[in-house]
Amino acid sequence: MSFFRPPRNRSSDGSPASRDCGFRPNLIDSEMMELLRKTSVPSTYILVVQKKYLNLLRLNITFVKLKFSETPTWLLFLLSITPMLFGELALKYWSFVVIALTIFFALWAHSVTKELTARNKYAPAQNFGKFRRALIFGAAYVTMLFLYLYFNGTDEFNGWILVFILVGQFILLYCFIYLLIFISRSIAILEFQKPVGFSEFAGYFYCLFFFPIGIWWVNAKIRNLIRKDEYKFN
Repeated sequence: MSFFRPPRNRSSDGSPASRDCGFRPNLIDSEMMELLRKTSVPSTYILVVQKKYLNLLRLNITFVKLKFSETPTWLLFLLSITPMLFGELALKYWSFVVIALTIFFALWAHSVTKELTARNKYAPAQNFGKFRRALIFGAAYVTMLFLYLYFNGTDEFNGWILVFILVGQFILLYCFIYLLIFISRSIAILEFQKPVGFSEFAGYFYCLFFFPIGIWWVNAKIRNLIRKDEYKFN
């Protein structure tokens, strides 16, 4: 099917021109360029691959910029009161609503805290690994608990299941308090630009604890702190 092959460029003396004629190697990595040369791909094909490669790169950059830390405050507020807005429909699918919200807010908390800790140069670094483990445990426990409630109801709370839930509730409470303290301290460190105690981040702690109300103030502060020195971390 030679009539589908694009015409080859020829030099002034009639000999075939270089395969990479007009190709700019800075737009595509050297390994891919060398592979295309070894397979004797015409320059027109290389330019097509180059265009698709750049489009994929732009798409990837766009996806990376979709950060949970950029979630608008009004959306966080609406999501936090979603079960109350849907009434009986929310009660019917209560477990799935809670699971979806838990996963979303876990991703939001992780994104926000990662951005804040990356900008901390004023105090000893906090244990982000412990924060991540507490966050994963909390999200996983809530997901498993509400899946169990959806399929089995509350009549099956006996024996080891009841012990597991009671122990899990105490661990979940610890994780919840730890996560709030970690996020609150991270905000205060960047605001005051020094190591802080509880009295200095208590306001953020209580705002996060009463999330639907306090998020209007806390999220604005978080986004301002993240954007303040963002050019240094791009």
